[in-house]
Amino acid sequence: MSSMKNVLITIYHKQRFLDLFDLAKQLSFTKDVNILIYINKEVYSKYKSNLTNNKNITIINDPEILIESQKKFTKKTNDKAKLATRLLFNFKTLLLKTSLAQILKQIRYRRYLDKKYTYFLEILSANNIDIIFTTGDRHVHEEPAIIKAARDFQVKIVLPYITNYAEPKTIFRVRERSMTESGSLYSYYMRKKFIRYLYNGASYYPFYIINTIHKFGVLSKNPWIMGNGVSDIICLDSQRNYDRFINHKVHEKKLKIVGHYSYDNLYKSYCKRDELIKKIHKKYNLDKDKKNIIISLPQFSEHELMSNEKHINEVIFMITSLCQTSQNILISLHPKQNIDKYIFLEKKFKCKILSERLMYVLPVADIFIASYSSTVIWSVICGIKTLVMNFYGFNSSIFDELKSIMVIEDKNLFVGTVNNLLESKVDFSSDWKQLSKEEVFDNKVIDRYLEIINDKSELESLNE
Repeated sequence: MSSMKNVLITIYHKQRFLDLFDLAKQLSFTKDVNILIYINKEVYSKYKSNLTNNKNITIINDPEILIESQKKFTKKTNDKAKLATRLLFNFKTLLLKTSLAQILKQIRYRRYLDKKYTYFLEILSANNIDIIFTTGDRHVHEEPAIIKAARDFQVKIVLPYITNYAEPKTIFRVRERSMTESGSLYSYYMRKKFIRYLYNGASYYPFYIINTIHKFGVLSKNPWIMGNGVSDIICLDSQRNYDRFINHKVHEKKLKIVGHYSYDNLYKSYCKRDELIKKIHKKYNLDKDKKNIIISLPQFSEHELMSNEKHINEVIFMITSLCQTSQNILISLHPKQNIDKYIFLEKKFKCKILSERLMYVLPVADIFIASYSSTVIWSVICGIKTLVMNFYGFNSSIFDELKSIMVIEDKNLFVGTVNNLLESKVDFSSDWKQLSKEEVFDNKVIDRYLEIINDKSELESLNE
């Protein structure tokens, strides 16, 4: 008989809450696995209503949540706080590039990590944790404290597969201006100290952060690539991504192909596609004689890649164009996208915004349209014709080897391309091989996670 395994899933990024919480719930229905979830203040403030009535999951709130809830704010004290914040911001802006400011920030961040490290050691000890899930091994905030505590407590660190990790050149292109520091003796010295960590002259972190994490003892060998830091198992969705990680020098013993956690639910939807189509047609009052086009709206403004005004104009262009095809137009929003911001589309155009998460409805699509999103992979694995919009110079090479995907770069050809794709035949066979469809699209992803959880092999020093 197997003994109970205590698994701590740490959620400290708001954009990863729904994915990790779904994974936690799926794992929690398995006997011999006890699921605990750590929630920080930012995640709690947005998703506290989701954290009730989960009898199979133990929620561990960060102490800052209790402190924050005990604060009493009047309008007067709130106005004073805003004024103080503005003054502090102006002061920080003045000193941003000075060596003193960098040193002070380094000291402050180290104190923060030390405090969090002590707290996480207490969690691991008090709950006898066997496995810890983190969203990465290269992020900032409390993540370095989490992985250091786990390593020191001899707890296995697992990175579940949630999304495609960006290539270094993509990160650099999007964040270049914020990743190059100069103008102080501090930055000059740090540039020399960490020269081997630079990519095209840019540091993945601000220098005060990379120096702090280095001194803290958990700096990744190459933070530009996920998996090169302090971690034991990197879960992947396919052989294609396995090969990518090997090419980026991630140790092969870390890599496990398990599939995306959503594949089990996606597979169930895929298997009952005909029934699901009838349900969606009825719910959204769609024309059953027309094709279903699902578009996953890009998050340009949410990711601060565009101003909100420009972003909305581009969204209007997309929906206006798709309505010209005279098909059923269904809009899928990412969890971080507020529906209130987009509900006007239903009033302005003949389209519907899906209330279901994409994994539960995607198989009804005849065509799936997105920007560069990991959901493109879901579409291909379901055998859905897929169009990637690359109008905006944010392109990525991560889908280039997938032959079934059509990429469009000229906005003027958008409507014609969609119409042609509706009538065309697409061969998915080579892509399915790359995506390991037979191995991972089988309703057994959670079973493979359980195999990792129950693996009794000792931790290896792959990060040193």
